[in-house]
Amino acid sequence: MKLIKDFRHEYEGFVLAYKGVCRIRIFTDEDESKYVGVCSALPENYTTSTTNVIEHIYVDVKSKLFEQSIHNPDSSSDERFTLVQEMAKNLDSKQYWTLAVQITKALWDFKRKYEEISSKPKSPPMMWVDHWPKTIGLRPWENEFSIVQFTEDLVPNWIHISEEKFVEITGIDMRLINELELTGQ
Repeated sequence: MKLIKDFRHEYEGFVLAYKGVCRIRIFTDEDESKYVGVCSALPENYTTSTTNVIEHIYVDVKSKLFEQSIHNPDSSSDERFTLVQEMAKNLDSKQYWTLAVQITKALWDFKRKYEEISSKPKSPPMMWVDHWPKTIGLRPWENEFSIVQFTEDLVPNWIHISEEKFVEITGIDMRLINELELTGQ
């Protein structure tokens, strides 16, 4: 498994005046068909623990990383439509109809791509791990790991595992988990 994202993540906790903070690392296999998200508690988090709001962190991170909306075109799409409008103002009738045919073809292509995207799952499968590093968990002498499985209603179920089992199940090298510094933003 290779590390593809490493960042601090702020989240809403039970005390609205204070945001919680955790470290998120996302790993993937070579063909990017499987993802593992590791949500690590941080010693500077003095508010709601990651475990208490794990489903909110999971949904927030997964949507930021994987969800793409066809309803939010980027600025280049807006620029293209503006350019087409400007072009249409200066065309004679033959050029106008040629442009209309090209736009219609482009819209059909867009519709086909949209239907293709819509039929695929919104995001790839991702295993989620709740991680309490050494010194800050209930057992401060070791890393604590729990695989978190979610129901359809996002009710979490924790399966506590050892460090050895974590490496076996996820394929993640412990040196990547024990790194002290973030590798990204």
